[in-house]
Amino acid sequence: ERSASALTAMVTGLNIPTYYDLKNSASTPVTGESKATRRLVGIFASAEFAYAGTLFLNFTARNDKSSTLPKASSSFFYPGATLSYLFSENLPASARRVITFGKLRLAYGKTGNDASPYMVKPYYLQASAYNEFGNLLLPMGGVNGYTLGDRLGNSHLHPEISTEYELGANVGFLDSRIMVDVACYHRTSDGQIFALAIDPATGYRAQNSNLGKISNKGVEALLSLIPVKLRNLSWTLSASFSKNNSRVESLPKELGGEIGIDGFSSSATSINMVVREGHAVGEFKVTVPKRTPDGKIVVNSVNGCPVASPDLGYVGNVNFDFEGGVSNVVKYRELSLSVDVDIRQGGLMYSRTKSICYFTGNAKQTAYNSRNPFVVKNSVNEVTDAGGNVTGYVENTTPVDIINMYQYFGSGEDKLEENNLVPRSYVKLRNVSVSYDLPAAWIKATPLKGVKLSVFGSNLLLWTPAQNTFIDPEVTSFGNDFKSYLGEYSAHPTTRRYGFNLTVRF
Repeated sequence: ERSASALTAMVTGLNIPTYYDLKNSASTPVTGESKATRRLVGIFASAEFAYAGTLFLNFTARNDKSSTLPKASSSFFYPGATLSYLFSENLPASARRVITFGKLRLAYGKTGNDASPYMVKPYYLQASAYNEFGNLLLPMGGVNGYTLGDRLGNSHLHPEISTEYELGANVGFLDSRIMVDVACYHRTSDGQIFALAIDPATGYRAQNSNLGKISNKGVEALLSLIPVKLRNLSWTLSASFSKNNSRVESLPKELGGEIGIDGFSSSATSINMVVREGHAVGEFKVTVPKRTPDGKIVVNSVNGCPVASPDLGYVGNVNFDFEGGVSNVVKYRELSLSVDVDIRQGGLMYSRTKSICYFTGNAKQTAYNSRNPFVVKNSVNEVTDAGGNVTGYVENTTPVDIINMYQYFGSGEDKLEENNLVPRSYVKLRNVSVSYDLPAAWIKATPLKGVKLSVFGSNLLLWTPAQNTFIDPEVTSFGNDFKSYLGEYSAHPTTRRYGFNLTVRF
């Protein structure tokens, strides 16, 4: 059983500056309280079998019954099995001098997850009303009130079930100076629980629902090397690589093959992250320029600026093509140096910071052509008949002049959010640390067993593609779940961190 409770209080208009006390104001404090309780009963069993010290078979099984799901679907079962073969034990002695360790593994497993508390039925919240000069909060005038929440419950929720198959190998060469760990997997997640947006005219803004089926296929690899191993000097190097391909296999029929995960829009512009059946998870659906069938940009014949398409377009997705990392540890006697580098390639993210930099003219890209008039490359003008129907296209010769550069780069009614998608790729010097272990002779006469001094730095250097000179691709303004992949909305820049550690062992 897990319980959580929170009690908050706030007040504005302090009478005495910097004296933070609820009584230090003529205003009435605003209080809030929340409670949540959930219970889960689980039955778990496992069995292990071994043969000749080389063949191992493990079985697991679990059944959970959760209080956060409807009674009809509150109980769910998920088993698993792993088979591993230590083949290096059966190699001849000559081969074992090269292959010192070798294991093959095959795994199958299911994992079940229940819902968060209070997703089955709607619940009441203390009422409030929006007012641009200050929201109206109850109680007011001695009268309290509650209103039904804007998220519709779902009495047909069922648990999320993920099924995964994995085939892997772990091989060590030359007395484990070289280690290789490779795995291929296929994971299917069925019925992920999500709050789906619905028409506010229904009285609700979202409904809790099971999404559908999403598959992930990929490979993960880790290479570990010890290039140098001397009495007083060693160097350990490791490199990782992973690649994942996601696909939306199916969605509930009532969603029409597509559902928005997060985004925002106005009468002139739109940026959305969507899940579309048959495509990768997390596609961008945004305002894009109108284009000819052969891909040329249609511009306004009066000011030379691109014209927005009446239909939103799909432009890439949030997923990396691959992820990787390199880690180095060099030790000389009691001194050690550690350097970690992270690599990410591919994917897009929305950047409000880029939009603002274009809007203000602070981005170096807005100095294109020394801010002299220019014609948009590969652009055309539409030719229309008396009825306004497009009959053809002609090459555009209208330049974007100084007056209209403001609209071209960051404003105007035809603001194209496609321009504010930037690559998520980066190479980052994640950590650098230097450590020194005091020699044992120095602390021999003390009760200490070890003393280590360390200095470190984090997020020291960052390399991004030329299209992203604005923001660290790791920042986000949209939470910590999958919605965070949408990007950032004027987020604070990341910071370098420096510090030191003193570790003492008794």
